[in-house]
Amino acid sequence: AIGGSITQGAGASEEINRYVFHVLSWWRDNFPKATFKLVNAGIGSSNAEMACYRMDTDLLYANPDFVVVDFSVNTYLNNDQYNTYQTVLYKILNSKNSPGVIGIHFTSTKLAEYNKGNYVKGAEYPNDEIARALKKYDVPSMNYHAYVWKRIDEGIVKWTNVGADYIHPSDAGHKMAGAMINAYLQKVKDNLANESTTIPVLPKLDTEKYLNLGYVINTTQGVTLSGFAKEANNTLQTRGWSYDGVNKDAYLTVPLPKNKGVTLFMWFGDTEGKITLKGANGKTETQEIKIKNNHVLMNYGEMGDSVTITAELTKGTMKILGIGIN
Repeated sequence: AIGGSITQGAGASEEINRYVFHVLSWWRDNFPKATFKLVNAGIGSSNAEMACYRMDTDLLYANPDFVVVDFSVNTYLNNDQYNTYQTVLYKILNSKNSPGVIGIHFTSTKLAEYNKGNYVKGAEYPNDEIARALKKYDVPSMNYHAYVWKRIDEGIVKWTNVGADYIHPSDAGHKMAGAMINAYLQKVKDNLANESTTIPVLPKLDTEKYLNLGYVINTTQGVTLSGFAKEANNTLQTRGWSYDGVNKDAYLTVPLPKNKGVTLFMWFGDTEGKITLKGANGKTETQEIKIKNNHVLMNYGEMGDSVTITAELTKGTMKILGIGIN
């Protein structure tokens, strides 16, 4: 599974209550002689554009047979939703095992109203751009958003029954989402005799802008650093390099493959200041930190065969989860 915080497991009290675990359980129950491995490539507050960089390192390395895609509620900070979402679908469908793919669209309430104790439907999911990408590649999807609000409008459930907060499902919500996917899988299994075994020909991408991207993480060799700390690298969320803003002479130098542009996949908390990149080719770029308490992509130009990253923080900390290569 690849997606945002809900796929990562936010709102669920423990791992076995996450929707992805409910889906794993369906496969185990229906095919008890098979061995299964769950690869959870969910990162909170991330979107399809961010996923385009990390597809190979976080998901496709495992040669999956079945993939759930969840990015509907994380469409913010993504300026090209249709092309990035269709690239995610295309790369999965075109990968080694030609895996089956299904989408799921979670939901949210309006945060300002939620804070007042009111539960008002937020944006419509999936939006038109994501729906268009799914249609292009004929990928089925489960509309948890529509299902939940229909049941709320009918008075069958309340938001508090399925929501852990304004956007993340509770254990009951995760179970419901898993049940929706599993019901579809069961329908396919029950109709296998009538299903074609021919792998469909994939339509070409409208643009290959996001197709051939690389991603440098903290397992790369030849990195030098001072004042930055290498993360533990035992999960997708504890990977990369962090900087606490204390050492004013801190730097991080990372060797790069041939590139036409460098993109930092960053996390900022309550952070203020600026970040500077100096490429081996002499190019220098500085950006102010304008996004707080979120993940963000910061795009730069070509940097040559290495890049040195420095930061001047007047407040807070930051983390580099990875370096995207265009």
